Amino acid sequence: PYYTTNTTSSVEEQTTAFYINSLWEFDVKDLFVQINAGIRYEETDVISPSESNIAEQVNWVASSEWITSFSGVQEVSNAGGYDLLLPMVDIRVDLTDDLVSRVSFGKSVTRAPLGNLLGGLSLSGSPKIGSRTGSRGNTNLKPYQSTNFDISLEYYYDEGSYASVGLFWKQVDDWIETSTVDVEIDGLYDVY
Repeated sequence: PYYTTNTTSSVEEQTTAFYINSLWEFDVKDLFVQINAGIRYEETDVISPSESNIAEQVNWVASSEWITSFSGVQEVSNAGGYDLLLPMVDIRVDLTDDLVSRVSFGKSVTRAPLGNLLGGLSLSGSPKIGSRTGSRGNTNLKPYQSTNFDISLEYYYDEGSYASVGLFWKQVDDWIETSTVDVEIDGLYDVY
């Protein structure tokens, strides 16, 4: 059969996490200090069972039309995973009744979009000459990881109202990018 889309792919993420958090409040001289500190450990397993059409050949069906012919479906299961350690510390100091300073340090994550984790291979069904494409996800993608540092000063000039100035620094690692690679697939040949 020619190009078909009756295949399925799915992604399952299973995350196990453990965290501990603590809150301390005390005075240093006449200043109220609050420290909130914690750490989180996460372990995530990713499984992507999928079906991929098995490309057999590319057929020339008209003067400028080429159609990929498929000969069945191949079931594959891709797996990946990662573990993370995410610390966090927030410190608040009341400098006066109206003036509060805050300092925060921590690590945070944003998981990869589910579509990027799909493991099945998809090939273009009706490719133009020189533009045959395919796509595949990667179950081993790690989440974006951010190391964050924030400092702020808040002035409470009225009940329910305040003015604040803050600075932050953020280092983001494990960027998720798409890339293009040339791959030869056995049995598929381009006339050019």
